[in-house]
Amino acid sequence: MKTMKMKKRNLVTMIMLFCGLCVMVQAQENTWAKQRSQYLKKQLELTDEQTSQIEEVLTDGVLEKEKIKENASGDAQKKALCQVDKKQNDRIASILTPEQNMKLKELREQEKTKVQGNTQQKVASSNKVTSQWAKRRSQHYKKELDLTDEQTDKVYEELAAHEKRAKAIRENTAGDEQKKALWRNTKEQHDRLFEILTPQQVKDLKELWKKENNK
Repeated sequence: MKTMKMKKRNLVTMIMLFCGLCVMVQAQENTWAKQRSQYLKKQLELTDEQTSQIEEVLTDGVLEKEKIKENASGDAQKKALCQVDKKQNDRIASILTPEQNMKLKELREQEKTKVQGNTQQKVASSNKVTSQWAKRRSQHYKKELDLTDEQTDKVYEELAAHEKRAKAIRENTAGDEQKKALWRNTKEQHDRLFEILTPQQVKDLKELWKKENNK
């Protein structure tokens, strides 16, 4: 009897937590829609009525997208999300005047350019980090394996290329497929490094890896 009561109590607690989470998510969605509509009001000189209508459209769009993300994946999800965006844009366009639509088009172009700029900065920053790591690692190998300057340069290039390939694999694959791809990438890296080194340097490198793994 006590066990049944405990199960019921736990079930009620879980339902309450779930409902609370739903309320929080919905509140965040409503907040974003309100902030975006107020931003557009200022940029496009909307009336109060237009602002309210656009807020409603944005809220509907967010809710539709959440349902799609829960029930679809892959290409089907992308296609459905694009359809929601198109429907949302069409509804907004019908609310605005021709002049406001022109301003909105220009605003979206500005936002797109800004996003692309931020993305390029992130990529450049990531490449810089990879380059710095590869530089430090190749210099470490130079010291430990007594590499020539030419060997060091080649090792640096391979280490940097390996990291870029690994990054692309992590971004575009998942699960077992990702593990297998990363393993193949590492094996290819080792094979290429061994081609750059002398037999004695290969032996020393393997010993160095063992020491580092045992730390």
